[in-house]
Amino acid sequence: MVYIYRVVALCFAMFFASVAMAENNTYTNHAGNVVVGNVVSVTKTNVTFTNTLEGVEFSVPLSIFPKNEQRRISAEGGQALVPQRIKNIVAASKKQIERSQGRANMGLCSEEESHTVKTNTYNSVKIFLQKSVEKGEITPNEKRILLKELF
Repeated sequence: MVYIYRVVALCFAMFFASVAMAENNTYTNHAGNVVVGNVVSVTKTNVTFTNTLEGVEFSVPLSIFPKNEQRRISAEGGQALVPQRIKNIVAASKKQIERSQGRANMGLCSEEESHTVKTNTYNSVKIFLQKSVEKGEITPNEKRILLKELF
């Protein structure tokens, strides 16, 4: 009878430990070590984590993580590490859309022509960003954010 209680107690302990572990994310650094915690804040050089199991908050240099982990950490911290080249292309495309709308507003082109420019630009940027996702340059979430910035 005591054996059954021990088994049941052990099962509950393992269940609650797994639930508690699920509250923390894991991040692997360059050396292969795993950092366990949730992102509290991110700067260009550091990331602050909190570990809910131990109730500890700690900071480490962002540079100890590979680029893909840095992007994931930054996204979870509310920032995106999109390469400048990609940001520039999205910004130039946004300006092209705005110029086209401005030309339509001044009567220099029709609304239909402006809409065509907007649609073609959006579709071109969408394809470019999808290829950037496939190359691992940006995450799918960053792609969604960048596409929203066009309008």
